[in-house]
Amino acid sequence: MSTQKMKKNSLTFKIAKTPFSRFGKALLFLSVAVLMTALITAPCMARQNDPLPSEAMAAIAKSISKDLPATYNIEKVGDGYAVENRSHKMKMSFSHDEIRFCKMNTDDSYALTLTGIGYDTLETPPPAEIKALGNRIEFRRGDNLTEWYLNTPLGLEQGFTLDSPPGNPAGDSHARLELTLQGSLDAVLLDDRTLAFKNSAGKTVTRYAGLYVFDADKKSLPARLQMRNDKLIICFDDSHARYPVTVDPWIQQVKLTAGDAAASDYFGCSVAVSGDTAVVGASHDDDAGDYSGSAYVFERDNGTDNWGLAAKLTADDAAAWDFFGCSVAVSGDTAVVGARYGDDDDGDDSGSAYVFKRDHGGDDNWGQAAKLTADNATALPAAGAHLLESFGWSVAVSGDTAVVGAHGNDHGGSDSGSAYVFVKPAGGWIDMTQTAKLTADDAAAHDRFGRSVSVSGDTAVVGTSGGDSSDSAYVFVKPADGWIDMTQTAKLTAADAAADDNFGSSVAVSGDTAVVGAYDDDDGGHRSGSAYVFEKGTEWTNGNGNQTAKLTATDAAAYGFFGWSVSVSGDTAVVGAFGDSGSAYVFVKPAGGWIDMTQTAKLTADDAAADDNFGSSVAVSGDTAVVGAYLDDDGGSDSGSAYVFAIPTTEGDLDIVDSSAPCGGSVSVPVRIQNAPNMVNALGFEVTYDSAMLTYTGFEKGPLSVNFADPAGDFDVNPYSPGAIRIGGYRSFDGIAPGAGGVLVYLKFNIAVVCVSSVLEIAALTDDIGSWTATSGSFTPGSVTVCDGDVNGDGDITPADALCVFEKYMTICKTSCGIECEDLCGDVNGDGETTPADALCIFNKYLGKTSCLD
Repeated sequence: MSTQKMKKNSLTFKIAKTPFSRFGKALLFLSVAVLMTALITAPCMARQNDPLPSEAMAAIAKSISKDLPATYNIEKVGDGYAVENRSHKMKMSFSHDEIRFCKMNTDDSYALTLTGIGYDTLETPPPAEIKALGNRIEFRRGDNLTEWYLNTPLGLEQGFTLDSPPGNPAGDSHARLELTLQGSLDAVLLDDRTLAFKNSAGKTVTRYAGLYVFDADKKSLPARLQMRNDKLIICFDDSHARYPVTVDPWIQQVKLTAGDAAASDYFGCSVAVSGDTAVVGASHDDDAGDYSGSAYVFERDNGTDNWGLAAKLTADDAAAWDFFGCSVAVSGDTAVVGARYGDDDDGDDSGSAYVFKRDHGGDDNWGQAAKLTADNATALPAAGAHLLESFGWSVAVSGDTAVVGAHGNDHGGSDSGSAYVFVKPAGGWIDMTQTAKLTADDAAAHDRFGRSVSVSGDTAVVGTSGGDSSDSAYVFVKPADGWIDMTQTAKLTAADAAADDNFGSSVAVSGDTAVVGAYDDDDGGHRSGSAYVFEKGTEWTNGNGNQTAKLTATDAAAYGFFGWSVSVSGDTAVVGAFGDSGSAYVFVKPAGGWIDMTQTAKLTADDAAADDNFGSSVAVSGDTAVVGAYLDDDGGSDSGSAYVFAIPTTEGDLDIVDSSAPCGGSVSVPVRIQNAPNMVNALGFEVTYDSAMLTYTGFEKGPLSVNFADPAGDFDVNPYSPGAIRIGGYRSFDGIAPGAGGVLVYLKFNIAVVCVSSVLEIAALTDDIGSWTATSGSFTPGSVTVCDGDVNGDGDITPADALCVFEKYMTICKTSCGIECEDLCGDVNGDGETTPADALCIFNKYLGKTSCLD
């Protein structure tokens, strides 16, 4: 199997630890996310990992989808169980001895078996009792350990739940889980968070990577993977954590590399994506001579996430120093590739661009359909002089319209720059010169107009990169009679423009939305960078009248170069920042419209390394993003690579949980946020209720509301009027993260002695949650069974009963008692709820102290 057709299998190990302070027993639940890439054996010692970006939680929310077709269900087969995951082209079988993974249509397979658990000394886990339900299967190993798997469209999630620590730690020893690996594939460690499974040809078949563990304070916990012979060891240090511990990695779909990768190819220097087709440029490939260049087409199979190499593109007149692939674009079945200044058809370093079509020259063939050149191309006048054309430095295509930038053209002075529009002739693409030439009406020397270009339908945007405060981007709208030589429809500038921001160095347009990068902006430190969103409105206007938002990164830092590359598709923008190891940032338009904001999500490579230049090129189409890292070293020094990501499309929900309690009692009603679609920095809404039935008595903050704590923000609840409670919060910085979910607040009520059902309704949503789905709840009166304290039914009231009640309160039932939550009788004090007060009541009864059971 070729590297291009590699498919990762996503495996997630989860572990977190929650102390039951009164009872001396703890729930341990470690979370480790891994994708399948290459490993250097290292000591199993604690290492402080970088904090996991909070935006990654959205990807996990998407991956743990509940509404799945029956094809994801795990079925009984003989003495074991089996399931297929067609999205990942994997078959999985489960037995008491192992969990085996087989790549469909190949002989490649590997097996995982949990063989050890503990600290310095590992013990063999007890035999497993297997239970499968739907897409989940559990291996119950004794009283304290459950190993489980969840089959989803994004892979197979693996988890371990431990009811107590795995032994007794000595000194600074770390907890360990040991998995024995077997099969036809070689397991190779790349670093302490990444494992690759490779076939006999050395190609990666599947991988898991990205071991992230952090606690309730978002503090990263030391954790790592280690290989010892055929053993994979997950070791982690939970000695200084505040629990619970959570891990939510962004799920990386696949890594694209060239099958013929070689050092200094610069694969990933340019990327483009349209639907199920991605194009990656390798401008320094040497197939036809030094730096002749090439580009690679990858296609996603049948809408799944299996990306395979469809074609390698080269020019039919390829020659050394053409730099073919320095820019790429794709729209449907049409790809355009630039050869910036190496092509000499119109003089030294004049440049050209090439059109390739799917099925041109045969079914499924990507053939060269046309060569595009400028009819006024000029040559380099003398050796060592500045470039005069650079035609092909940037390219864009939308349907039958291509745009090519030539920032070295001297139309308005030396290096003033131009851009050229090419419209496909009625009979199809042919070798041709431009349909129209685009220029700026204020063109000046060294503006480098055409450094970046983008086109969507009848709208083209061209960027400059002169480095002064006049840097700008220009919008061109096709005239009613078709494209003609013209100057701009509007000139876009930043509201806070400053010299040397390099505003316009990258541009993108989708419909009526344009995004412009300014990678040298200094808001977050010297050359930290930024990007700007412009929307047409009724028309495009000069200046910053169409500017609707400024985009920045939450972790902006000097020399981040945020905005070096930009892309936009519908309501989703992606901005590249290649500083250090590099990142890319996803911005999703808020429901109320674009606003100044930080990212919805951050994309990073699971095998990130310094100076890979990840983020130097980005592209987005729908929910698929491609990010280039042209200095990655997988195929040799600076061979390059590109990464494909699935962008979560979660929809947020603000909901009230239905509640019940006896008349005359009290009730605590949870109000939740589920799958926050964007960063919540300010929220406001009301909850209305029947004041004749319920009397508001106060509130308790939920886990999500702590994000609004002083001094950076505030959160409060106020009984605004009889029957209405107003809830609000604000936070200057990180607020509630995209994809987050949980309880925001518990509203407490006393219930009338004579009562009926009452609706609690969410109303008047404002700010960041103004257009979310709002699900109201209800209060239903009912009788409550008061329990006798012998929760586990062993005939005695002991601390074990108290633990069971506390576990019900924590919604982690069937651990100590072996009883499901709904079947566990825990309300011993008769207040209508199972709370820690009931557990304390039982514990006091056991000690012979005053108790509600007396």
